[in-house]
Amino acid sequence: MDNDSLVGEMTIPIPIGFVGGATRVLPLAKINQEISQVTNSNQEMMLIAATGLAQNLAALKALVTEGIQKGHMGLAVKSAVLANGANPAEVGQIVNRLNEIGKHDAETIKQVINDFRKENNKHG
Repeated sequence: MDNDSLVGEMTIPIPIGFVGGATRVLPLAKINQEISQVTNSNQEMMLIAATGLAQNLAALKALVTEGIQKGHMGLAVKSAVLANGANPAEVGQIVNRLNEIGKHDAETIKQVINDFRKENNKHG
């Protein structure tokens, strides 16, 4: 961290081939070169390093914020709701209720699903 900025630097050897090899055998290798508009191996090495650095910085940011944990827990709760009998159309509202309650165990999930369905049958 540099003040409020996440800063990173990466120096690694990346021995790559720009002509021949994979570029002749794998059509996607040539297409990737064309899309990225690289014209030599030095540019390609810098692009590869920049991509790796961007991924590392994104991972670091997610680790120091709630990104990964919140996203993972959200997926886990959705999966648990589906596994306990909710249909896909119900998941969002049931997850919201569970988050309000602050409990995500199987018994609570089943109870919230039942309550949700009872309420919707009264109003439907």
